[in-house]
Amino acid sequence: MISCEIALAILEYHSKWSVGIFTSSLTLASFLFTMKSFVIQTVKDKIYDSPSYRDKVKQRREAGSRVEYYGGLKRLSFLLKWTILVALINSMLQLCLSPFNNVWLAIICLFTSVITGFLFFSVVWIVSENMKDLIEQAEQKAESEEK
Repeated sequence: MISCEIALAILEYHSKWSVGIFTSSLTLASFLFTMKSFVIQTVKDKIYDSPSYRDKVKQRREAGSRVEYYGGLKRLSFLLKWTILVALINSMLQLCLSPFNNVWLAIICLFTSVITGFLFFSVVWIVSENMKDLIEQAEQKAESEEK
């Protein structure tokens, strides 16, 4: 199935990076776990509990959409939880499977690393979009107070 050269390249790559992947996955999981409650509470207080967000939800509901008020916040919390869990699983896979020097185990470890990276990218994207909304609301508030 996999040519010998590709298998050797995968094994060599994984053997060089498994310790770094383990450390970074564990650090990422710890960071996200620490940050999770802060981010969720901040986003809830500053964005979802704002009058402008209430107006958006009201408009969408009047248009016939079945929008949950805290639906986006629940999805962000769900994404953070799974990103943390996958990062922890990834670190454990790196720790437990790396010593076996098997190409399929290395592929599993690297694939889990890619999934972890994708999930983290998604978290960063969603949090940055929420922060963009927060800044826009602050800008609107500052402009309305100026007038």
